[in-house]
Amino acid sequence: MDNHVNEIRELSNKINSCFNNADYTTAIKYAVKSLDIVEKHLGKDDPTYIPALNNLAVLYNEVGQNNKAENLYIQILNFLKTRKNKNLPEYGAYLNNIAEFYRKIGKKSEADNLYAESIAIKQINIKNNSSDYALTVNNRALFYKNNGELEKAELLYKEALELMRESVGNNHKDVALILNNLAGLYRTKFNYSKAIPLAEEALQIYRIVLGEDHPEFINTSENLALLYNESKS
Repeated sequence: MDNHVNEIRELSNKINSCFNNADYTTAIKYAVKSLDIVEKHLGKDDPTYIPALNNLAVLYNEVGQNNKAENLYIQILNFLKTRKNKNLPEYGAYLNNIAEFYRKIGKKSEADNLYAESIAIKQINIKNNSSDYALTVNNRALFYKNNGELEKAELLYKEALELMRESVGNNHKDVALILNNLAGLYRTKFNYSKAIPLAEEALQIYRIVLGEDHPEFINTSENLALLYNESKS
């Protein structure tokens, strides 16, 4: 068994290396091999089983093979349903990731249900002022915004922002992320008087924590310039 565990660890390192270099075809080959080893030699109860499924699903999604990715995600969901303790933090993380997948491919009801399950699990396991929980609330707000449910999105963005500030303070990149998202929502509503101060605060945070050469600072600066121009027209 130790040999198989070591082989999986080596394959995992190769998968990460290929992924970071955008060599997804090779990464998929390694991920398929890793999953095969887990299923044949370690079994589905081994802690490496779900990560092996998830890694392959992420890679298939990356190359646009969404049907293959979805089949693997469904396997993960079905497996989680068989577990006695369904409220483990890592389960909530998987549900959130799968919800993101469904959001991106336009399956709204599936995404919303999984976001709700993920948030429920996080509420059980972590304090509501944690940054992890705040990001989950932010993701659900994004889901509602993309669905055109702007009022629901606004409430959730505000909640996420408050939670994130309580968790990490004001000068943190995740605070800037949510500020930008909320500013984008107000831009959609043509409410520039609310959007501009949020984008300005996000820009200042990125200047402090990331520097002016960072892509996030540059993107936010460009978006803020657009807001200034649009507010004058």
